[in-house]
Amino acid sequence: MHVDHLGASSLAIINNWWHMPRTKAVFGHVFQVPPFPQDSGPYNISWFEVGDGLRPEVLKLRLDKENATLPRFLPGGHWQAETSTLPELHKWWAIPLSMSLVMAFRPEPCAAIFLGSQPS
Repeated sequence: MHVDHLGASSLAIINNWWHMPRTKAVFGHVFQVPPFPQDSGPYNISWFEVGDGLRPEVLKLRLDKENATLPRFLPGGHWQAETSTLPELHKWWAIPLSMSLVMAFRPEPCAAIFLGSQPS
């Protein structure tokens, strides 16, 4: 959806090891929702886990949050059922996350860190 204009077919998603189960549930679903770019199918996704450097008490809080929220994002959870079409997914993605996405945007090509595409 947001990478279609780049012609990307392979994506590399990098996240902390403790956040990877929810990351896989969310992005695995996001990049399976049709329609796909013309003449392509679902994306090929590679997952890369990295360390966190968190203090043990902070890590415990993060893990508690992840464990509490993961079920709603897994297949069979209500989030995937509520975002089964591109308009539904876009509404979920754009409204609550728009400010954080805008704040995180940088004009330099940092997208190459998590996005792989074949040059045309």
